[in-house]
Amino acid sequence: MYKRILLLGLLFCTSHNLYAAERYLLRFEITQGVQKVDSGKTYITKKKDTWSRGLRSSYLVLSCHHKDDRMMEKRFSTVDHFDGLRISHQLDGDQVILEVVRNKVKPRLTEIRALPRNSCKDLAPIVTSHKANYRLAANDGITEIHPFGEGMSIKFSLQGIGDSR
Repeated sequence: MYKRILLLGLLFCTSHNLYAAERYLLRFEITQGVQKVDSGKTYITKKKDTWSRGLRSSYLVLSCHHKDDRMMEKRFSTVDHFDGLRISHQLDGDQVILEVVRNKVKPRLTEIRALPRNSCKDLAPIVTSHKANYRLAANDGITEIHPFGEGMSIKFSLQGIGDSR
């Protein structure tokens, strides 16, 4: 009876320690020159997960369609875009796989409202997107800096997490 309890306890302790070694804390910072653009932190595990900061919003779109030679029809619609930073992450063996996407959306609502009643122009929001994939060695205390987008850089710091359950 005591051997069974001892064996069960030993299995629990070893599985608990294995789980603790497979978690990392990722800190990141995006800079443009010396100015910090964005930063954050997230936990990395074997399960693929996503960290995001931003909003998914609807933006107004104006499109022009010719009915006949003299008539033009204005059609209004909306389109959804994510404006912000999204990082997908996963621990794969001895590497951390990261996909970083940063979107900036410039709405055209003021330009659409400023158009005269009898004129029409195709206007949609302007989306600037930067996407990059990175692979980091899954080592405790590692810090790496990589280029990101146009004139920006991203700094990753990886720290092993002890028993946190």
